[in-house]
Amino acid sequence: MSKKPRNNPKVPDLISNLPSKKPRNNRKVPDLISNLSDHILLFIISHLSIKEIVRTSILSKRWTHLWKNVSHFDFELTRMVNADSSRKKKVVTKNDVMKYAQIVNKTLEQHKGDLITFESCKKLKILKLDNIFMEEESIINGILKFCFGLEKFSLINSHGFNSIKIENKSLKSLELIWLDVKEIEVNVEELQNLVIDSIVCPPKSLRIYSQNLRSFCSIPKFGSPKSLTTYPQNRPTLLLICELLIDKKSRDTLKTQDILENCSDLFESQSINIFQNLLTLSIDLDLNNIREALALSYVLKTCNHLNTLNITIQIKKTSTFDDCALLFPKSMFWETREIDYEFFEKLKFVTLKGFSGKEQEVLFAKYLISRAYMMEKMYVICDSTIVKEAKDLLSLSKASRDLSIVLKKERKKE
Repeated sequence: MSKKPRNNPKVPDLISNLPSKKPRNNRKVPDLISNLSDHILLFIISHLSIKEIVRTSILSKRWTHLWKNVSHFDFELTRMVNADSSRKKKVVTKNDVMKYAQIVNKTLEQHKGDLITFESCKKLKILKLDNIFMEEESIINGILKFCFGLEKFSLINSHGFNSIKIENKSLKSLELIWLDVKEIEVNVEELQNLVIDSIVCPPKSLRIYSQNLRSFCSIPKFGSPKSLTTYPQNRPTLLLICELLIDKKSRDTLKTQDILENCSDLFESQSINIFQNLLTLSIDLDLNNIREALALSYVLKTCNHLNTLNITIQIKKTSTFDDCALLFPKSMFWETREIDYEFFEKLKFVTLKGFSGKEQEVLFAKYLISRAYMMEKMYVICDSTIVKEAKDLLSLSKASRDLSIVLKKERKKE
């Protein structure tokens, strides 16, 4: 005697519940879904997974391109790459990540509408946008708004927008590299690491409200602009941006002195001094230029927690340090700066890269050696050969008995 298959009581039998009889008078059941507007249909399918959204394109000619206008995408990695997996546990592998990236890229390439939000990004820790074109300024902040666990965000080589506004409560590290904009506003209270590299932006339009910074860097990562022209030819947009920035570099690119002046309370243009809690300061700056030296001296007065100071000395043709610009001899510049005792108490590591032995470079090095009584290491790196002025630093009287002065020469890149 054959047993009848049991019906699963937990799963509703939707098929059997449908009317078995044909409609009277052979009337067709009205297609209510097709009567809905595109706006309503887009709202409905926006709640589906990426795979389900794309699959709607096979329903009819009307649906072929409808999905491309969805304003709401759920980029959940485990749902996208492991949905049909035979694995018992959803373990994400390297291949899964590569597949995920391909799906996201293809989806965004074909998308036509405006993306309002990126959801299901609670576990996303690192986000890097490189060589991206975005016409709306709100897109960046819209993406960050729903990345609740995001810790590091990098925006590189991207264009199409005039302003950048960064807001995210969990963000700890931010990189802004090779951008051409009219305005930048960073309002991240818990931000700890900030990198600003080769930015074209009016100095007064750079506003950063993050007073808990621990590390700040404005030393170019890409080296000289000319080196960028050796990038692969399959990145024409990047090359176009680089050429644009190279043309503007001498005129518009933010200088370190601009950042030091406008992101501290030196000119009272900003109420928050972002440098006051720094542990590491890495900058490119011409110690032989009076304005740049003044900006540095002011910031150092407020850095009472600074542990590491890295300076890449960029000597410019217009470097001037004339006595007529000061009320005292230029040889006494650093002696008159009145930097706090606490600064010398915390400073332990110093690097002076590009040291050429010019007077103000030597005087700055001597100033730190004779006062920073807790300093442990000072690296003096010359461009090609170690100059005599660098060697003379070794014979100076040191405030710190643990201080080791290391002389190096920069290796030429082949």
